[in-house]
Formats: sequence, C-alpha cells, structure tokens
Amino acid sequence: MKWAAVTRRGAWRIIFVAYWIALFGATHLPKLPAYPGPRYKDKFAHAAAYALLTALAVGAWRVGRGSAARSAVVWFAVLSSYAAVDELLQTLVGRSCTFGDWLADTAGITLAVTVWLITAGKPPSAMDVAQSQRPQNRR
Repeated sequence: MKWAAVTRRGAWRIIFVAYWIALFGATHLPKLPAYPGPRYKDKFAHAAAYALLTALAVGAWRVGRGSAARSAVVWFAVLSSYAAVDELLQTLVGRSCTFGDWLADTAGITLAVTVWLITAGKPPSAMDVAQSQRPQNRR
C-alpha cells in the first residue's frame, strides 16, 4: 500500500483542525484567574485567536468553486457563528459570556478575511510559478 505525500493544503488542514480543537479546549477550561493588566488586553487575545483560526481556515479550504469573496463570506459566517456558540458554551464551565468577547472574536475574523481578500487577487510569486512548472515524479 502506497502512502500519498501530504500536500501543502493537506498540511494546512491538519494544522487548522488541530488549532481549532486546541482553541476549543482552551476556551472551555474552568474559570481562569483574572487577566493581568488592562481589561482590553483580553479582547486582543480574543481577536488574535480568531484571526489565526480564520487565516488557517482560508489557507486550508476554499469553499466551493466560486470566488475568493464567496469563500470569505462563508468562512466569516461559519466562524462568527461558531464564536457566538463558543461564548455561550463557556457558561457551562463557569466562564463569562460577553457580547464584547464575541465582537473581539468577530473583529479578528474580519481582519483575517480582509487581509486574505487583499492578497487573494495578487499574482503568484516567482517561487509559486517555478514550483508549478517543475515536473512531477509519479510512480
């Protein structure tokens, strides 16, 4: 039996799923000690966590055969809905569920989707072109 090499997209998918599971686990630990420093730092942590989740998602899966904009809308809807459910489920482990946390999550998703849409229209780099022209060894 031959094992196929993991493609770049396959590696992104593995990393995305692993990160999403880790993020879910981290957000559902019992109540943590108070976040040190100003309260807004917690919102930056929310935004950063969801920006990374979104970046991994759009790197791993393009939704359908449509445009990048269609994928962006789908991922925004899926991940902002998940963020709301995630916030609600945290009440089951004694953590707070706030609208501000969901807004911070959504801000991170928006940032990542925006950056992706800006870069999606750029032409491929010289390295991408060279790799696509390299002959494939098939056995």
